[in-house]
Amino acid sequence: MRRSSIPLVASLAVALALVAPAAASEGRLLYDVASTPSSTTLRALDPATRAEVRSLRLDGRFRFPSVIPGRREGVSFDRSTVVLAGEVGTTTRFAVADRLLRSSRIIELPGRFAYDALSPNGRTLYVIEQLKAGDGLYRVRGVNLATGRLWARPIADKSRLAEPMSGVPVARVGSRDGTWVFTLYRGGKHGPFVHALNVAGGLAACLDLRGDHSSRPDDGSWTLKLAASQKLLRAVNPASGEAVSIAMIDGWPQIAG
Repeated sequence: MRRSSIPLVASLAVALALVAPAAASEGRLLYDVASTPSSTTLRALDPATRAEVRSLRLDGRFRFPSVIPGRREGVSFDRSTVVLAGEVGTTTRFAVADRLLRSSRIIELPGRFAYDALSPNGRTLYVIEQLKAGDGLYRVRGVNLATGRLWARPIADKSRLAEPMSGVPVARVGSRDGTWVFTLYRGGKHGPFVHALNVAGGLAACLDLRGDHSSRPDDGSWTLKLAASQKLLRAVNPASGEAVSIAMIDGWPQIAG
């Protein structure tokens, strides 16, 4: 039996900062997953005592999703929703539960999908859809968690609608208010870029870090840091000496000159 745990977070759907220990009655909970080949048990724990508040058994094998290796995700910004990722095959399954694990449902999507993010209110799941096995191309889709249905249209930068994304995520940060998730990808068709996803509104921007699309080596040492003002994002690659600033201008991210 495999076991792992994830704390609720105080910012974003991504696990950026752990919530300080508090009583379960205050809404601060620790989640724990134990899985066998055929079932998964999700438990809500009091982080101060590790006492079980409630548990939920799911048919099938599920895990906490992870976009960046070693960083578990799957809890909405408002702490109302927990999402677990299932095995991927011809279809992809996600398990969705409320904060106190009183109810759950399984969402099954036709095709190969991976977790990307959650909306701040836990009503929308953002997923990465693999377009064709082995080609490394994908696009972002939204899933209505109330109906379990995919949004009709992919989420894309309006300036490059016809162009699917490619690359590997290596760094990730989110805004303090839970509105934005910034993910840095490397190894793509046009070199490293930041995918800025507005998880509150289902909007996106793709920001190329190398405007000239040069063939310079693209290693995985990129980092992202959001300024305390929340108005400037820095992408830095210490190995190559590259540094790119992304500014929030009128609420929208743009490469700063």
